[in-house]
Amino acid sequence: MALQAGVRIGRFTILELLGAGGMGMVYRARDAELERDVALKVLKPELGLDAERTKRFLREAKAAGRLRHPNVISIFDVGIHEGAPFVVTELLEGETLRARLERGPVALEEALAIGRQIVAALEVAHEAGIVHRDLKPENVFLAQTGEAKLLDFGVAKILEPPMAGSAAGSASTVSLQTEPGTVIGTVGYMAPEQLRGEEVDPSADVFSFGAIFYEMVSGLRAFGGDTPVERLAAILKESPPDICDGDAREVAKVAREMVRKCLSKDPRNRYASASELGKELDRAREGSAPAEPETRDLGPPAAAPSGRPGLLAALALIIAGVPIAFAAGRCSSGPTVPEVLPAPSGSAVDASGASSAVAPIDGAPKFTRLTFRTGGIASARFAPDGMTVAYGAFFGADPLRLHVVRTDNAASRQLEIDGDVLSISK
Repeated sequence: MALQAGVRIGRFTILELLGAGGMGMVYRARDAELERDVALKVLKPELGLDAERTKRFLREAKAAGRLRHPNVISIFDVGIHEGAPFVVTELLEGETLRARLERGPVALEEALAIGRQIVAALEVAHEAGIVHRDLKPENVFLAQTGEAKLLDFGVAKILEPPMAGSAAGSASTVSLQTEPGTVIGTVGYMAPEQLRGEEVDPSADVFSFGAIFYEMVSGLRAFGGDTPVERLAAILKESPPDICDGDAREVAKVAREMVRKCLSKDPRNRYASASELGKELDRAREGSAPAEPETRDLGPPAAAPSGRPGLLAALALIIAGVPIAFAAGRCSSGPTVPEVLPAPSGSAVDASGASSAVAPIDGAPKFTRLTFRTGGIASARFAPDGMTVAYGAFFGADPLRLHVVRTDNAASRQLEIDGDVLSISK
């Protein structure tokens, strides 16, 4: 039963219920001493925590409370209220990553930025001997300040540091850790060894991160299924198709390889540490700027348009290739050259339904790709300078908005105006 407003737990006064999850209920509370609002989570009595498990939970929460990092939620206090453990944390304004994903996939650049912050939090936790064990979109909070915060270390496993005189890396564990054979976590994001109830180490969090990143970019769960049993079987036996965000830049290739390595069934084939994974994310982000426009020579045209009016009409249909497969968040195992079909006004439409500009140069059409994001282009028009293209597009969960891009520079700029392009005049 939820606590009523006005109930006091130590120096904290309950103000309102914020939400409920599988482990407990979260309240907004007032810290009387420091005069600030906080989040207070009380574990459900139905969890049936005995004295030993309660002690273990409090130990883990205190260990997480010692972590100090902008991407780790701050823990202010822990204790027991009427037999139920509680944790007091900073109160965040924003939304969970799960809520964000309900609106659709995340642009690759944004996913890399969020992912880097998640991994930064994991680096700090792993260095302190803490494995999160329940990494999922619900436990990543996107604060209004722009920071991604890692939440809920309530099921974390504490790895005891090497004892004095012991061999480095002996990986002995404390007596109060989660016992072998116990499966704790969320099906769909847990590593195979975790599902089997085996001992886990930081590589289990690396696997979970791979599943989260896959879902951010593709909009689909890496391991789908209508039931937990189906998702469990998928993790143990299947590998998801490659992610693809619809661009051919080096950053997309790095992201695909990174996800493959994170989601390896064998922990030994994953990144050795969160630090190593962080370096890979940094490498991907360094290549996240749009590449130079790529052109493809498709040979002599069947019927080239004559005169500049026809050329402008063709170029006005620029869409920069957003194939159906990309919209689904998956991509094939290798690049393919689209089959070109005839289209009116000197434009071309490939077999997937995407349009591109056709500019006959020296007797052969040149296709130039100008956008690199997943979504759709409603229309496009050339500006009078002949080099700037204004287009209406919807990317991710955004509404139809106006953008501009130049044919000699593929860096698009959003105009922050909702709408479509009908015409352009001097």
